Amino acid sequence: CEIGDAYIRMKKPGLALKNLKAVERHFDDFIEDQFDFHTYCLRKETMRSYVNLLLVEDEIRSSRYFTRAAKAAIRLHTDLHDYPQQKDPSAEQAAALANLSLAERKKAQSKLRKSQAKKAAAEELKKKDKNGKADGKKRKGAEDGWMETDPDGTELLKGIKDHMVEAARLLRELEKYAPGDVETHELAFDVAIRRNKYLQALRAVNRAVAVQPRSLASVNLVVRLRLDVEEDEEKISSATSEVREVISACGTRKIVGDRNISEYVNEIMRDGAQGSDVRLGCGMALLRIAGNENERSRAMEVLQDLSGASFKTCRQLASSLSSFARTEEIESFKKAVKEKYPQCTMPL
Repeated sequence: CEIGDAYIRMKKPGLALKNLKAVERHFDDFIEDQFDFHTYCLRKETMRSYVNLLLVEDEIRSSRYFTRAAKAAIRLHTDLHDYPQQKDPSAEQAAALANLSLAERKKAQSKLRKSQAKKAAAEELKKKDKNGKADGKKRKGAEDGWMETDPDGTELLKGIKDHMVEAARLLRELEKYAPGDVETHELAFDVAIRRNKYLQALRAVNRAVAVQPRSLASVNLVVRLRLDVEEDEEKISSATSEVREVISACGTRKIVGDRNISEYVNEIMRDGAQGSDVRLGCGMALLRIAGNENERSRAMEVLQDLSGASFKTCRQLASSLSSFARTEEIESFKKAVKEKYPQCTMPL
């Protein structure tokens, strides 16, 4: 997970996705290996261990390692959906070589040839292993050769036709094994909006509010549902009459009541017991719904008050602000974070 997160920060989606996929494969192997244990338990009559194994396997994907990798992979898939990779690797390599001196270019070309030869040898070894011709034995782990034969994750990325389909597949696992995590429903909303599944977006908001009625995520999900679905004429008009009817009956009005959305956010923010995360979440929500410069200034004042805020929360807010806030507002917030955490070198 840590390596995948690091490659995401380095803007290397192929390597990031490869490492996050490896975590998922590990858990798939855990589940497959349980079948070997079935016959062992029946033969040795260790039924207590057998029952314990079944209980563990039922909840194995609720492990924090799996949920963390799945969340990171879903965010990566949504980013790749929004900003698809359009660069030709060969053209990119040629441009990089053109900027080098003659000696450096020869050195880089030699390194590239060695890398390609190593990749070809690994592919040939994998083929031999599959045919059972490598010294008459199958190399252990040969079925996982994609980790070696696809060093940059390029082939893995090419094999994904629709990033939203992959994100939805991982999301189903999170909804099954981590329904009590509000972040699960926040990701569900992001995926549903991109797939134009408005009822799924509504369900994600209702579930988030049920898990944590007053949290950074749930407050902003209510606001986003109002702005991005209910008040978006283009999206609402494209939906069927049944969908519009359900959204009208079970949408934000059911949560907010007779108040307008601004009153709803301000009421939550006035509750001082909610903590700094909720206060900052309300500041971001106010910035989303701001209708004039005074309201935007007030929202930024709330966001720049980082007392009690963790760096993790600040990074989350900076990422969310980049999707809708003005450039000067984003820079102002980042400046406030750097003043609060001057020793931190991790990028926002």
